[in-house]
Amino acid sequence: CDVDVGRIFTINAINTSKANYKNRILVAFQRDKDTMTPKPGDFYSVCVEAEIVQVTQLPQEDGQQRYKVILSGISRGVLKEIVFKDDASYYFGKADIRPVIVSVLSDDIAATVNALREAVKTHFSSVTLKNTATPENTADLSAIVDEIASKLDMSNVQKMELLKSNDPEKRLEKLFMIVSELIVQRQTNPSAPQAEDDDIVGGEIKKIEATMKQVNLPPDALKIAEQELRRIKMMRSEERRVGKE
Repeated sequence: CDVDVGRIFTINAINTSKANYKNRILVAFQRDKDTMTPKPGDFYSVCVEAEIVQVTQLPQEDGQQRYKVILSGISRGVLKEIVFKDDASYYFGKADIRPVIVSVLSDDIAATVNALREAVKTHFSSVTLKNTATPENTADLSAIVDEIASKLDMSNVQKMELLKSNDPEKRLEKLFMIVSELIVQRQTNPSAPQAEDDDIVGGEIKKIEATMKQVNLPPDALKIAEQELRRIKMMRSEERRVGKE
């Protein structure tokens, strides 16, 4: 994934990583992105060990230098400690790193991946997926799930739900549910006439239900998917009720 950075302690951390840690960096996520000077408690416990692939200088904004940084995820982890290095002006973290265990995939995973890619291609035209290979093991699947997740506009809570699991197959199930919800949200147009809007959303829900049956989701994942769709339907029903009042 690529991120834009401009805060001095982030830039210092990147420079330190390149100089002393072979481009390896620990990426922690803030609970509130608007907190300009976060404290240790302002970070989620889930983190990612990543490699800095490329750093490109961007035009200044309000006199502040900014950079585009391309990162490649390596392993997930749980943040154990984070302190601010006063002498170097960056955050230093320690984490319990949990590398992906490479193993054979379940038989229906390839079909689920193809269905997910097709959903993203159809409903998120601005998203381009570079990894189009069929996953042969959990390491391949982890890379595919991470790429798709990095390209979608998800909430911090959704991102943390994905990052918490070190099992690529479980992350695929969670990502499928998130994409399904995002599709319904994108198709919901509050400014459109109510009847037309209902037709759109209803059609999208039916497509999602059909896709879930086609890819043969595991029983536990199917149960979660059905619960999520029921929640979306209830939310839509409540929106219609409020709109009529």
